[in-house]
Amino acid sequence: MTLIAAVALFIACDTKTDPGPQEEVKLTHYQKLQNKFDNELGQIPEFKNITLSRQGPTSESYVIYIPQNYIKHVASANNIAFFDQETGFSIVVSDIYERDSVIQLKWLENIEQIISDTYQVPLNKVDWQKENGPFEEVFSYAKLDSLPVHVWAIKNFKKILMIQVSKSSELSENDIKLARFVINNIVLENIQD
Repeated sequence: MTLIAAVALFIACDTKTDPGPQEEVKLTHYQKLQNKFDNELGQIPEFKNITLSRQGPTSESYVIYIPQNYIKHVASANNIAFFDQETGFSIVVSDIYERDSVIQLKWLENIEQIISDTYQVPLNKVDWQKENGPFEEVFSYAKLDSLPVHVWAIKNFKKILMIQVSKSSELSENDIKLARFVINNIVLENIQD
């Protein structure tokens, strides 16, 4: 009898400790990205307690997640710039969407021409560095003479983006880490937060 009571008590305790199915918490794309930022860059003192902001051009051709304290300047329907007044760091994102297949084949040359015209410096094709990323092709160019400018060129299907990162002084390793985080998390499709 004592054995039956002990087994019954064990079964009762066992069923009470089973919490049942857990309800899964669904995070928005923004929340996931903020968590990713905190995990990847949050330990760097200058990036502690940074809150990201979802931004994009009026054309809605892409979405970028950038620190919310950055000042936004809309240059056109497809081009926006973000500036940190405290550090002089800026990111300019330009959508150079081209439908023409001939231009599509020469997309990197087109970006080279834009950069050469903008900064009045010649670019060497061999100085483009291919990078890994979530896009079809990503190239980085860091040798703009002595200018504190770093350029990325992104191609994804028919979308082409040029990202220019600059600073009033030399770009630091942490500036480049932030730029790469922002670039690798650009959204080229519609994402609802």
